[in-house]
Amino acid sequence: MPDSEWEELLEDILQPVPEQPMTKPPPVVQPRPPDTPPLPVRRERREPLPVRLPQLPAPPASISPPPRRDTRKVAAMAAVLAGVAVVVAVSMVATPTVGKLEIKTVPKDATILIDYLKVSEGSPFNGERPLGFHTVSVLRPGYARQDVTVDVKRGPANVVSVELRPTSDTGFKLTSVPPDQAVWLDGAPLMGPVGQARTDFRASRIAPGRHVLEIKGEEAWLPWRREVEIEPGHIQEVMAILRPAHSPPPIPMPKLEAPVAPRKARPQPLPVAAVSRPITAEPVPAGPRRPAPSLLDDLLEGAVAVKKSCEVAIATRPWSEVWIDGKNTGRHTPYSEQIPCGKHNLRFVRDDLQLARDEVVTVRPGEKFKQSYLLLGPDE
Repeated sequence: MPDSEWEELLEDILQPVPEQPMTKPPPVVQPRPPDTPPLPVRRERREPLPVRLPQLPAPPASISPPPRRDTRKVAAMAAVLAGVAVVVAVSMVATPTVGKLEIKTVPKDATILIDYLKVSEGSPFNGERPLGFHTVSVLRPGYARQDVTVDVKRGPANVVSVELRPTSDTGFKLTSVPPDQAVWLDGAPLMGPVGQARTDFRASRIAPGRHVLEIKGEEAWLPWRREVEIEPGHIQEVMAILRPAHSPPPIPMPKLEAPVAPRKARPQPLPVAAVSRPITAEPVPAGPRRPAPSLLDDLLEGAVAVKKSCEVAIATRPWSEVWIDGKNTGRHTPYSEQIPCGKHNLRFVRDDLQLARDEVVTVRPGEKFKQSYLLLGPDE
């Protein structure tokens, strides 16, 4: 049979059977009286409609039936597909969706944020994050904030190292007397734009915390050293007063000796001719008699005149201990006292500020010496 006839035959088989019209009209339900018992419902039995099946012609003898498929191959292919599905499912369940992340910072007490959420107040930080890109932020007072983008992957920990840089408003300003002195920071030369920094010098971007400032290398001046605390966002001013390496020798003071008063001539005895003249006694005034001056009285009077004291009034800024002629008076300025008149060596010392000043003064009798001295530099 040709293929066209087979197609027409299949269309006839698949064509729906039309519905047969009803032979009887539907029963009419009469309303029953209210007091009448319900009538039994009668169900009619319908006969099934006849189905008309087309007569299929016998297949020609030349057409062979379709070959049967090998069930063993189909079963093997199904088993292979099932195994592949199981492997894919297991791999999807076993594959991790997060990665390890380790963050190290300098300084170590910095605050760490991941995707703008704080995760730690110090370094190092170890944790897990979903795979992909994340933003790591590190910040600390006195340092510039730094943001880093990191790609978290599977496998070993992803290590991120961040070193912060101090801000420009954190540092110190060093002034010295005398100026133009080499500056050292924490035991190393402090470098400037054109070599080692020299006073007066302003240093910025210095890490907050405790540091050691030094001025050394000049033979004419003693080394100077001081520990300073650098605060975040603040420029600290530091003053250095240098001492000479070789102090001038003390001025020798002349030794004062008490002058010897000239001895008065003793009265000579009168000649005999003069004694023959009668002597009349003069009346003695009433009251206590004053003894005649002797040689000892004259010496004491000269010594008192030599040791006559003079008044001095001295002040310094800032206050300091007072030394006179190499001896510590045990007092500090303002100093007002009686000292011997003449030339004196004054020294004012302030150990906690490493300040000192030497002065030579002359105190004259009858005058009050009054003077004020400045121990700091001209900028103070």
